[in-house]
Amino acid sequence: MSNHQMMNSTLEDLVYYLQDSRNGYKECADNVDSQLMKSLFLTFSKKREEMLNELKNISEDKKIFQANGTLKGKMHQVFVNLKGFITGKNVDSIVTEIKRGENILIENYREILKDNNLFFNLKIIFYN
Repeated sequence: MSNHQMMNSTLEDLVYYLQDSRNGYKECADNVDSQLMKSLFLTFSKKREEMLNELKNISEDKKIFQANGTLKGKMHQVFVNLKGFITGKNVDSIVTEIKRGENILIENYREILKDNNLFFNLKIIFYN
């Protein structure tokens, strides 16, 4: 696989991870009654959208941005909805799920950053 193909594949993975995160925060905002928490989750969702836009600016393949996350991400969002319903929209249980999802996102980013073949402009985005 060429460096160019590797970068496109890496970008595609990142786009899906960020879409899942963005969608998850929106879903969590819908599952809390606290306006403060709702606002916080929507702020995080917006930040993920900004990160997606940064990646879109350097991507040659704009089609990958048409997706809206992964099946695994959607399943996690359904789980958060169900957990919110069962716990009466308990903020602690929702935050626990957010932490779990963010830990997965962080681990995925770390794995990508270990790649020495990653293009410089992509690494700059990650470290900012």
